[in-house]
Amino acid sequence: MSEDRTRHRRPAEPGPDYPASRPLVHCARWLIGGVLLGGFALSLAGCGFRPSASPPTITPYPFVTASPELIPTPLPATATLPPSPTPSLPPPTPTLQDGQITPTIGPQGSPTPAPSPTIAGVEIDCPVPPQGGFGVIFESDPGLRPAIGCPTSRNPDEPPQAWILDTGWQPFERGQMLWSAGIGWKLQPVVYVLYEDGTYQLFEDTYDEGVDPFEGELAPPPGLYQPQGSLGKVWRDGIGVSERLGWATAPEGRDLTQMQVFTNGEMVYVRQVGLTYVFKHATPNTWLTYEVNF
Repeated sequence: MSEDRTRHRRPAEPGPDYPASRPLVHCARWLIGGVLLGGFALSLAGCGFRPSASPPTITPYPFVTASPELIPTPLPATATLPPSPTPSLPPPTPTLQDGQITPTIGPQGSPTPAPSPTIAGVEIDCPVPPQGGFGVIFESDPGLRPAIGCPTSRNPDEPPQAWILDTGWQPFERGQMLWSAGIGWKLQPVVYVLYEDGTYQLFEDTYDEGVDPFEGELAPPPGLYQPQGSLGKVWRDGIGVSERLGWATAPEGRDLTQMQVFTNGEMVYVRQVGLTYVFKHATPNTWLTYEVNF
């Protein structure tokens, strides 16, 4: 029993009886034996050298790849186009309603009238010039001759003359109205609507006292008047007439007056106001007044 214990006893630690050089001798033996047997690794194992189970993993150093900086290429300047003009649509054509009337002569527009034109170096000689106050006006304004022409008559065999007619005149907030029993020898009653911008419209008088109402449901403000009779019908039923004229500022006044007819217009002396009205046929029709004693 003591013999077995001695056989398996662990080598003693180095000391006086177990020199430190003995492990080297023991390892040398393993090296020699391992080489003879062809196993270098076996030799190392015998000497206490044991290789690692797997080789160490080398972690590469993380490199950062720099991306090249992109320099934007400037775009060529684009020319700014001016905004396209918005086409203007023409005003709608008014639709006639029951009872509405349209002017016999003259457009609906109302541009500012131009002064009477004059033609340099050109004189218009009338075979029979107008007489009285009409003649004074005709000679005093050189622009009237090319604008309204010469006096005319009913037929070539009769000389031109002034006609005595019944008229009615009424002032409004923004214009005037003039009723005439005819135009010279043409015995068809008419209504002149004179606007404050110097243009006028001419309507045939179709008023019928037994059919047309005296007035509608309109009530004028205090101090103003609603026109009656022939003037009232045109004022109520004429397209845009009442809107442009406004209310009457005084009642209508009737009186006999004189009228001279010309190639392109008329002269009317309105006794109610002591003025002579000159009506020029053009586009648009225009009117002027002159103060001359008859």
